[in-house]
Amino acid sequence: MNPTGAPAALLAQKPLDETLTELKQAIWQRRPVLGDIMQKHGQKNLFEYSKDFFDVNPLPSRIETRREELISIVEEQARCRLGADTAHAIAKQLRSLPLISTADHHAIIDNPYWVNANLITALPCLGCVADHMPYLVVFSFASVSLNNPSGFPRGIEFHGGLHGDGPTIRLPLFPDKMKMGTVHGTRAYGREDIEQAKKYINNRMQAGDICKEKGALVHTLIDQKLAAPDILALPNLSEQISALNYRLWPSLFHAKGCSTPTKDVPDLAYLDIETIVTQALLRHHLHQPESLIYKALFDAKFVASICENFDGIPGAFCLADNSGTHFFWAVDEKLHRVRLQYENGFLRSHDGSLSIEATPRGIEDALQAKRIFPSTALCYLVVAMHYGMKCLGGFSQVHDLTVLKEAWCKVLNECGEHEEAQGLERLQTKEMNAGGMILTFFRSLQDRLVIPTGIDMLLEKDQDTSPQTYIKISQDILLDESMLPMVPSAYSVFYPSHERTIDTSALTFQEIAEYIGLNNKLLYNL
Repeated sequence: MNPTGAPAALLAQKPLDETLTELKQAIWQRRPVLGDIMQKHGQKNLFEYSKDFFDVNPLPSRIETRREELISIVEEQARCRLGADTAHAIAKQLRSLPLISTADHHAIIDNPYWVNANLITALPCLGCVADHMPYLVVFSFASVSLNNPSGFPRGIEFHGGLHGDGPTIRLPLFPDKMKMGTVHGTRAYGREDIEQAKKYINNRMQAGDICKEKGALVHTLIDQKLAAPDILALPNLSEQISALNYRLWPSLFHAKGCSTPTKDVPDLAYLDIETIVTQALLRHHLHQPESLIYKALFDAKFVASICENFDGIPGAFCLADNSGTHFFWAVDEKLHRVRLQYENGFLRSHDGSLSIEATPRGIEDALQAKRIFPSTALCYLVVAMHYGMKCLGGFSQVHDLTVLKEAWCKVLNECGEHEEAQGLERLQTKEMNAGGMILTFFRSLQDRLVIPTGIDMLLEKDQDTSPQTYIKISQDILLDESMLPMVPSAYSVFYPSHERTIDTSALTFQEIAEYIGLNNKLLYNL
């Protein structure tokens, strides 16, 4: 065995090494900003890399002054979901540290992707929360479907066996007919849904997919947390997710054999970005002609420039292949997303069945009736570009947000708003806290690494998930090393099946981790 941990036979032929290099080059080609980040920071350990998150550039005073509009909305939304004291503290933090994560999908915090994104954000303040950042403030995206593969807002995910063994179980809280509807606008789950979920667990236990011990733990979790009376009393799924994540998050982190949640991680404040942006539009932009967001939506010169400069940007729209949407998604009677295209003062669906007048009153009525909700591009435009929040994100966001900022500045300059464009030069858009970086692992009975879900971490107390362990791991692992095992997955995200020229079917996380020596580093720390 060589110092990297790779078998000598593999090093001699280097097929995996060559494949990983090809995959990285292909990904950087589609997302060059991500490639720049990895070239600049790839050799930093994760702990040092994460410290840069807290370095927030000051912006022109007019941007920082109007930020209070956004913070007041955040406080209001947090108050009804997390309580008045927590909401006040979150608002206070954002005034001094305008830093949020926009990486996550709005779901119960169990998918490893989002668990690790927030853990990595928190690294610099683990063990010293009060001195740095008492809250991880996440503006998560509720535009995803209930059956979204990375997050599963429809329910919870866990392994059927202990120690991360067994199949991954997706426990639904909503019926199958609702699975393609968006989280935004979905009703709250109720007592009847809870009872159906319990029956599902029992059926999977009888089939042998869930062991007896794990099934009992999940039943208890449902009774004590998911079915708590105050959770069931909330009016919609988005608010239930916010309240649940705030309640569950601390219990994910504990010393081996300890059932007491840690006090050494910031609390998790999950608020869906679409609701925040909708309220900002209704209160501060739709009827304020001097607002730049108003101009982006309704001023003819701005609209023409946006149609030209936003075309082809991920999160916005692409006219050539009829993808994306013009600032808003519509929803049909099943809560499925419907793309809209700007045509002669109207937002119309491709088949013409939906048509919304692109006027302040038309947009206002549609937003209040929840017939439409803001797109990713509009959310970024409002939260990052207009209010100047530093947004941490995943491997797609760092590219998409950067090119969107460039396009918006071009629009501003073309429309005579040169001072505003110049003021955005210091807005940071290349801050990556998610992208497949994994710190959370279980040690299986076979002494192998297993990636647990958040629910696994919460339920199984015989594994070490303490903050101190993650600090040690993050100090030993380079950013590049943490990303490599997830490169095959990233490749499949950026390249549809008909465009793929590299075979990743045989590449597993375990194989890549062992090859680069990551396996040894992680097992040493666990």
